[in-house]
Amino acid sequence: MLIQCRDYDILSWLDHMSFLYRYHITRVFFKKARNSARAPYRRLLKLREAGLVETVKVYSDPRDLYVPTQAAVTLLKSIGFQYVPALPKDKRFKHYEHDIGLVELRIFALELGLGIWVPERVIRSIKPRGSSPDALLLTADQNYAIEYELSTKEPYQRYKKIFDRYAENKNYDGVLYILPSDSRIKKLREKVGYIQKKIYFISEQELFLKRENAVFHSSSDGLPLKQLIYWSRGGSVEDLEPEELKAIVQSESPDAWKDRKPFIPWTGGGGKKKDDDGDWDGKEENSSFVEPPVDPAMYGDERDTNEEDKMF
Repeated sequence: MLIQCRDYDILSWLDHMSFLYRYHITRVFFKKARNSARAPYRRLLKLREAGLVETVKVYSDPRDLYVPTQAAVTLLKSIGFQYVPALPKDKRFKHYEHDIGLVELRIFALELGLGIWVPERVIRSIKPRGSSPDALLLTADQNYAIEYELSTKEPYQRYKKIFDRYAENKNYDGVLYILPSDSRIKKLREKVGYIQKKIYFISEQELFLKRENAVFHSSSDGLPLKQLIYWSRGGSVEDLEPEELKAIVQSESPDAWKDRKPFIPWTGGGGKKKDDDGDWDGKEENSSFVEPPVDPAMYGDERDTNEEDKMF
């Protein structure tokens, strides 16, 4: 099989988002295909036959989810992709509804040209310890943290701690909170009280209904999507230098630990050390995958041009 440039981008999206439905791949990569109904199916079939993608199902949806294989991860690294996270440990997609919402939001941002979307898995590949936003949106002059709140955190005072931490973090110019409904936003405001002005809210319903005419609201002003579009930043996450992303997502110098007092662990129990997010430390699997031949042709006519606490 000859690998096309578009195939690499499909595999990169699969790796960044953990999974995609075929209609997602159609929206992003095959909008201008002469046969947008059949072309994605045929291409994904070839990628499956090459061992680069697999299909899985979740209990709540009978359709096939496309996921990358270890061979796909190895291939992307071999040709120089900068951001290639290891395959997720969660094979059952416990946070499926939350993750599928983030896929829809990333495609939404791409279609409107809001800026460069940096998925959480890319953020965690740079800042593996601690928590992170659900995504970043980088415009020409601002860095926004994205929070997609599908479920409610109880008690509500947990939100206040998160908002305070965001307010103290100078790396983010604003935080864009997306909740399912206006009633959820209203209840959160009533329960928490004062919310810092850099925290903006919008309901998912309003966002997708009004699209470019939608407006995020903080305690003091509004942030129209048209403003994000006006200050949009071109390119993709692969165009970002690692040092730029590190400067945004790391709340302190990577060498700051050298100035701290030594940590004396408690010796009352055993067991393996956990990451800050609760996962066991793990290492990426090895692969003997051999890179397929690359088709020198570019995209051609078919390419489209265009729930945890978040501490730092």
